[in-house]
Amino acid sequence: MTTTVLPDDLVVEILSRLPLKSFCHFRCVSKSWLAFSSDPHYRWKLPRTPIGLLYQKGEHGTPILLAGLPSNDRDINTTLSFVSCCGHPLELKDCSNGLLLCYHCDTHYK
Repeated sequence: MTTTVLPDDLVVEILSRLPLKSFCHFRCVSKSWLAFSSDPHYRWKLPRTPIGLLYQKGEHGTPILLAGLPSNDRDINTTLSFVSCCGHPLELKDCSNGLLLCYHCDTHYK
């Protein structure tokens, strides 16, 4: 059986297309994949870890709040439990370039 070594640029291109959560898991595959996550030459191409979340509670015109993500967490908290929304859960719908699209269903208006 022959082993083919992929060029670094191709590996980084593949890794850059992964969702952040998958990338965090897959960087444990090999030492070289882990090295890409800290190499400044490749780092800008890889998925970015969000550092905070802007959100608005209530009606249009209420203040926009910032919730900082705990920096000591190694895993991404997809439950968004750090955001207080009147006891109702937020649902993560999508993400792109470090932005999260979330949905909150307020049962008060149903």
